Amino acid sequence: MTLFSSILEELSRKLQGGEQYKKEISETISVVIGVIITPDQINIKNKTVLLSVSPTIKTVVLLKKQKIIDQLQKYNIISIQ
Repeated sequence: MTLFSSILEELSRKLQGGEQYKKEISETISVVIGVIITPDQINIKNKTVLLSVSPTIKTVVLLKKQKIIDQLQKYNIISIQ
């Protein structure tokens, strides 16, 4: 993927509305960790997913962090916190 197409894809997501984008990301994380994460529990800044969840769920996320990031690369996400 070229830099230009990457930029266009990111702008397209922002213009189409962040809710669908957040929903897809939350569903992906939910499948990987086996716990339901809602779109309201995530924020996305600078290609990083910020989770607003309990410490127990954050521990599960940290244990499966690399697998989650691998799945989220198609959404241009490079980190999760």
